Formats: sequence, C-alpha cells, structure tokens
Amino acid sequence: MLFNKVVNPRQKQHQKNNPPGLRSSLSGSGFPAWALAAFLCVASSFSLQAQGLFSKFSELTQPTSEIEELTPSLFPDYKVSFSLQHDYQPYGPMAYRQYEYTEGDLSRFTFFPPVFSVERNEDLETMEMDFLYPLWGADRYGREYRVHIFQIFNWAGGANAEDQMTRRFSVFPFYMQQRSEIPEDNYWALLPFYGKVQHRMWKDEVDFVMMPLYVKTRKKDVTTWNYVFPFFHLRRGDYNLNGWQLWPLIGQEEKDVGMATDVWGDEFVSPGHSKEFYLWPIGLHQKTGIGTENPSEFYGVLPFYAQTRSPNRDHSVILWPLFNWADDREKKYREWGMPYPFFVFARGEGKTTDRVFPFFGFSHSPNQERDFILWPTWKKTVYEGDHIYSQRERLFYYLYSDVAEKYEAYDEEYRRTDLWPLFTARLDTEDNYRLSFLSPFEPFFPNNKSIQRNWTPMVSLWSLEENAKKEELKESLFWNLYRHEVTPKQKRWSGLFGLVERVKDEEYGNYWRFFYSQDKRRVQEARKREAKRKQEEASAPPVVTPVAEEDSQSNIKGR
Repeated sequence: MLFNKVVNPRQKQHQKNNPPGLRSSLSGSGFPAWALAAFLCVASSFSLQAQGLFSKFSELTQPTSEIEELTPSLFPDYKVSFSLQHDYQPYGPMAYRQYEYTEGDLSRFTFFPPVFSVERNEDLETMEMDFLYPLWGADRYGREYRVHIFQIFNWAGGANAEDQMTRRFSVFPFYMQQRSEIPEDNYWALLPFYGKVQHRMWKDEVDFVMMPLYVKTRKKDVTTWNYVFPFFHLRRGDYNLNGWQLWPLIGQEEKDVGMATDVWGDEFVSPGHSKEFYLWPIGLHQKTGIGTENPSEFYGVLPFYAQTRSPNRDHSVILWPLFNWADDREKKYREWGMPYPFFVFARGEGKTTDRVFPFFGFSHSPNQERDFILWPTWKKTVYEGDHIYSQRERLFYYLYSDVAEKYEAYDEEYRRTDLWPLFTARLDTEDNYRLSFLSPFEPFFPNNKSIQRNWTPMVSLWSLEENAKKEELKESLFWNLYRHEVTPKQKRWSGLFGLVERVKDEEYGNYWRFFYSQDKRRVQEARKREAKRKQEEASAPPVVTPVAEEDSQSNIKGR
C-alpha cells in the first residue's frame, strides 16, 4: 500500500535496545540542569530540525497500526480530542500529522503546509494529496484516480462494473487521449487538427478535422454535421428529426412525436418540435412540447417584441428584455417588469415580489425567499424543502456570510460563518465546532479541503475545535505557543510550543512535563505493553525446526 514503512534489521535492533518510555538519568554526572535546559532549547530550534523534518518522514507516513509503540521524542506529542487519536506537531503548523477515527479509519498527514499534504481513508480506500497546491494534486477512490499539474496536465482512470480499466491523459486544451480494455472506447485528439473524443465538450462523441472546418457531434440519438462551425450544419435523429441551418441567415428543424423507454423500462412520450429562424436573432419561431399536455409556441422579432403561449404560462416582452409581463397559471402568480430587472413586481399564491434595484428587493414563494437591501450590501436567501431547510445571509458577498442548514430526516444541523479576512467558524452535522481566526482563503473556497489543509494552518493565529456532546475541546494560539486541550478524562495546558506542559489526568493524577519529556501515561502504557510482550514470549512454547529444513536453510546461507 502507498506509504508503507520499510524497517530494516538495524532499525529493529535499535528500537529493541531503546524501548518506548526509556529515559536517561543525569544523577551523579555533574552536569547542571540549567545547562541541559539551555542546550535542549537551542537544539530543538537548530540541530534537531533534521530529525523533526526528515528522519520522522517515514514514521509520519506509515499506517496507524505500525506506530503504536512510540519512541521518546523531543517534540510536543498531543493526545487529541474529538475523533482525533493522535496529533504530532513538531513545529506547530509548519509540520504536523493527525490521525482521525470517524465512521472510517481516516488518517490525515500534513507536512510543511503549503508545500505538501496527504489525507487518506484506508477503510474507504480514498486518498487526497497536494504539492504546492494548486500546482500539483492527486486523488484516489478505490481504483479510480486523478492526477493533475496546475489543471493543465491531467491523468485519470478507473474500472467499470466489469472490472475493465480505462485511463485518460490530456494536456488542456490541446491534446486528449483515452486507453481502455474495450477497444471501442479508445480515442485521441490533437486540437485543432484531427481527433475523436467521447463524453467531452457536453457531447457523447465528437469527431473533427481541422476544427472548425469539419466537426461531427452526437448526443444520445441526435447527430450533427458542422461545416465551418457554426455557420452551416445538418442534423439527423430518431423520430424523423431533420434540421439544417445557414447561420445567421436561415435555419429550420423538425421532429415527430414518438414513444420512448426510460432506464426502468417504462414508456413515455418523446415530444416533437418545430424550430426556424430568419436573420437570427430577428425572426424566431418555435413550437415545443408537441404531443404533451403543455405544448408551447414562441414568436419573436427581437429586440422589438416576443411572446410565449402555452396552457400553463403566457409571457410577452416589448423591447427585450426591458418590459415584460407573465401569467403563470401553473404556479398561480402574475409578474410585471418595467423595466426589467430594475422594477419587478409579482402577485399571487405562488410568488410575491417587490424589487426596485439596487435599493431593495423582496421575493417570496412557497419554497424560497430572496431578499436584498442596497445590493450588494445585504442579501438573504432561504430554501425550505421537504427534509431540508437552508438559509444564507451575506454582506458585500464574501465580506460576511452566514449559512445554516437543517436536515430533518437525520436530525442534523450545519452552520458556517465567515467574516473575511478575520475568521471562519463551522459547526458540522456531527456537532464538531471549528474556529479559525484570520481566514483569508476559506471564505472564497468554503468547501475546498485542500485550502483547509495547506493554507489555513499557515495564517490562523488562533484555532479552536470543540464537541459539546463529547465534552472535548482543543485550542491553539500563535501556532501552539499556547495550547489547551480538554477531554472527559484529561486536561492539558502547554506553553512555549510545548516546552512547559501541565496535565490533569483522572487515572494518572496531576503532573508537569518540561522540555518535551515523555508523557507519563504513554510511558506507563508502553512499559505495560513491553512487559506483556516479554511475558508472552517467555510463556510461548519453543519452536522445533525440522532437520531437513535446517539443512536447507544452512545450505542457502552457505551459498
């Protein structure tokens, strides 16, 4: 598996000779304690950087199960609250690692942000890796993967339901390639000269030669041949679909009504249509929804006049788009825009709107509310569905934003507040609260996990994480210059990046730690494991090796 640690025999012997929890004694050595303190402070800033940043690299990237027995360290090692099981921070946000156990076994490792970070979940077989984000990134989910270099060089691939692999490579926007175990899915393209691609450019298939001289596209059952795109094309499809255009002079297209079958095998009506234009966009005429309960007809002589007529809705426009009128009989409201979008008013059961842009606007419907005052000074949006309620308030778009979501089916709540560039506060559905003071990036990229891993730790002067249900808390000030942690069984306070630490533990009592000394509880646990291991080795029966096997092993060693 990726990032498995390889331990050679010499390292194993070194770990055996230096068991976890081993401390050196200076009694009788004549070495003054103050000199030792000064030496450790200087060493932790200079000579030990190589140990903290390079010799620890392989340990930081190995799975959780392989680092149960930890050796003494000269860096702060925290037992973290929430779902975090281990939090190693040798240089505050400059180099740290975290292990999280939530629904799956999520291991998160972050080194030297924003240079490098990796996050993976072994149970779900997922991994996200960044190097100088957004310069280089890699994502993996099972057998699916994607690697990019500044979104220009891209590698991607995965397996289908029959376990057949497909691999893609592209150099945006010039070259695209796909190689699959299914020969029909192989393609390559070199823009604008020649090529064929599948499921790109919003089409199922695209063939071109010296684009835009010749381009052939297919989407579902409709095939279009473009000659000197977009000026002339021919179009054919099912249900006698037939169309052509000589843009912008003239064009027409027709399709008959037919019966189609969906993915569940149920039949439905495939509506017909008739479309034509003359001196686009001056003369337009369309009939859509033919064969359904709501056929629609549109006339337009733009920008002077346009109208739409259907059983459910009528809409007329004069001097498009300034003056318009709509009568929506399906949603039960009428709307006037004079001129649109500056003065808009609507009345009815389905919608009520009063807008005088940019001074104020209030629009309410059964499921939505959209209000603003002195746009874009204040804006509010509310959506209420069957099982979700969402509300967002903003001041000057990204300057201040407050989002609240409630999921009735799961009895969960999500809340997020941003005040750029001062702070970002988030309460997730698992009742985990997180606050970052100084947050210049997250308000613009609210759901970007790479920003949270690589850039937020560098600029956050004060961070707070809390779970009220679990009675857990963790806060850090000035990149661990001061750190405070609370769990149901333990409380910790540390200062000077972990040089001084006070611990209150229900099981091991109250004690102090100085100069990154080993944790009392961890030392005792390590000694218990070591004693248990020796006891098991002593009680285990001896292993008798057959003579033939011993001879073969000796011959192998001799050779």
